Amino acid sequence: GLFIGTGHQDNYAKLVVSATGGAGGIEFLKEVSGFPTFRPQAAVALPGPDAIDLYLTVDPATRTVQPSFTVTTAGTTGPPTAVGAPEPIPAGWLSGTAALAAGLISTSNGAAPPFPATWDFFEVVPEAAPTKSLVASPTSVAFGAPQGGASQSANVALSTSDGAAAPYLVTDNAT
Repeated sequence: GLFIGTGHQDNYAKLVVSATGGAGGIEFLKEVSGFPTFRPQAAVALPGPDAIDLYLTVDPATRTVQPSFTVTTAGTTGPPTAVGAPEPIPAGWLSGTAALAAGLISTSNGAAPPFPATWDFFEVVPEAAPTKSLVASPTSVAFGAPQGGASQSANVALSTSDGAAAPYLVTDNAT
């Protein structure tokens, strides 16, 4: 599995593949100051898949983490599956001078025999910033042919697709 947090064992969130007594599944757990928050396990038949990819998507603006996974069987990767809704994480995990810790985790509960676990890669990458587009109202303006050097004008209101203020440049393509 994988985890994020402060780098301290009492403040982290993990997403792991779990045998759970043979039932199999994907388990998410968040622990803050030593107090765990569990979610219902997402069922995945084990053994079975060729690969399971785990994701912890952090949204710093909302201070949440979204656990999800994909399953690959016979060379086909299924769609991402969310493990519940985004989970709030403490602001302290994302502020200050220390970076958010991320890593790999593997544990065994009780007197179970050793098991093989492999990770073929691990990466922390920023998600692409959402793109904004300009929305014009009206969406088009038609001019007739100007006569004798007369000019024509029209008012067009521009706003961003998400309603937030953003700088923009307006040019024309008139020939």
